[in-house]
Amino acid sequence: MKTETVELPAFYATYLINNDPEGLEVSDFENLTSFLAWAGVRAGDCLTVDEDTFFARWFDGLGHDMATFTFKSR
Repeated sequence: MKTETVELPAFYATYLINNDPEGLEVSDFENLTSFLAWAGVRAGDCLTVDEDTFFARWFDGLGHDMATFTFKSR
């Protein structure tokens, strides 16, 4: 199986692992779905999340606690 590794804000883990968008603001959900479409992965395809987080700027221009997510590749 091919995988794709992506660095995303850690607070997206609940949605990406459980496909549960509850608690995400509309703008966060829109940013994430746009990014996932660009990256060619889907929320239900998340295999693992690295427990170690780090602070970095994401494509929304804001700094976040980030985590490394691994997805099944399409």
